[in-house]
Amino acid sequence: MRIFHRCAVPQLLRSHLGSAEDSHQALGRQPRLPHAGRTRLLRRQGRRPSKGYYTYRRGNWRILVLDSNWSEVGGCGELSPQGSWLKQTLTNYPAKCTLAYFHHPLFASTGAASIEVRPFWDILHDHNADVILSGHAHYYERFARQRPDGTKDLSRGIREFVVGTGRAPPVNPMTSPRAANSVVDSEISPGVTAYGVLRLRLSAGSYAWKFLPVAGETFTDSGTGQCH
Repeated sequence: MRIFHRCAVPQLLRSHLGSAEDSHQALGRQPRLPHAGRTRLLRRQGRRPSKGYYTYRRGNWRILVLDSNWSEVGGCGELSPQGSWLKQTLTNYPAKCTLAYFHHPLFASTGAASIEVRPFWDILHDHNADVILSGHAHYYERFARQRPDGTKDLSRGIREFVVGTGRAPPVNPMTSPRAANSVVDSEISPGVTAYGVLRLRLSAGSYAWKFLPVAGETFTDSGTGQCH
């Protein structure tokens, strides 16, 4: 997965998100670096991660990089070091638009959904976040705006994209029916997915997305959204 705002965010953010800064599959397979190794790599790229999670700005956008491999960073709960940092950052540095990305999705039409990241969602929703990007499931799936409890909310809900279409085969077929509020997905037939990357264009007060398939495939998805 790559986010574009005039220039691209570092190549480490690819189509299968790792623990925030880790991408163990980027249009192919890469070995997963230990936590310390990922931190050193990001510093060489000009980032200053604090224990695997950090934030930066892109125009009017606040971008939050979180680590959902909770055992490495002291947990994902609201009272964990990461949860406390997230609340403090969102409170002290408000922005017109907010996007967060981390490896494990809260919602997915596969066994990849992870309730452990619910505290991230609670904090982000309380601070009017707009978009969450996750990976882990080896499919592409877009959800309608929803609250952390799964209730559709087109005014204040968060739009989640699950993007794990970097060529690793799906572990299992997607569930039927799909998870509540699932809008579109890349499954071609049970256990078979289209591959590609998600392009996001972040503008002042809005965003646009488009799924770009690999050569020879036709699945795509596109649209626009307004910030809260």
